Amino acid sequence: MDSRLEMIEAHAIVDQIEYDFKEKGLGNLVIHIDPVDTQCENLSRYRKMIYEILQSIDKDLRFHDVRLGVGKKNKNLMFDVVIPFEKDIDPKKLKEEIIQRIKQQEPDLKPLITIDRSNII
Repeated sequence: MDSRLEMIEAHAIVDQIEYDFKEKGLGNLVIHIDPVDTQCENLSRYRKMIYEILQSIDKDLRFHDVRLGVGKKNKNLMFDVVIPFEKDIDPKKLKEEIIQRIKQQEPDLKPLITIDRSNII
């Protein structure tokens, strides 16, 4: 969700989606939102880089929650990668491969990656 939205506005959007889902008989839905800076040019470039890296490894890999944390010593690129349940991919090896490829392109970045297994997303 766009980080520029007021929390009350963002919450209202999520509430409406959850309500509509239930009203249509699709069950209960709980939505988690993360603020995303949609205006950051570096973040857009990093998203494209992550997408291309994942596609070159396996076209079914997905990612989300991309954010940038800039501190005094580190520029952390944080994101989650989703491995579909049906894929036989070693999470530890995948994470190492992604980090290596990011560091080849952006040596100053410190990738902080969470690997999830899911059949949803």
